[in-house]
Amino acid sequence: MDKTLDKISQGKFLKITKLPTGDIKSQLIRLGLSEGDKLKCTHKLPGGTIVVKKNRQEIAIGFDLAKKIKIHELNEL
Repeated sequence: MDKTLDKISQGKFLKITKLPTGDIKSQLIRLGLSEGDKLKCTHKLPGGTIVVKKNRQEIAIGFDLAKKIKIHELNEL
């Protein structure tokens, strides 16, 4: 079942199914995030910031942006 990144629980695995369009998508790709990537949510910080881990890189995503990223929750990577 697809949902948005802001709904993921800490410690869960996910796959990015859709990024927002436009400049935001370009910025996320430059950070190393693209559609189809499999990640782990390592932290949910106060204020809604979500920290995801891809390989050994951790990326913090603000709450407003996380609401625009569609994901599919996975059981494992």
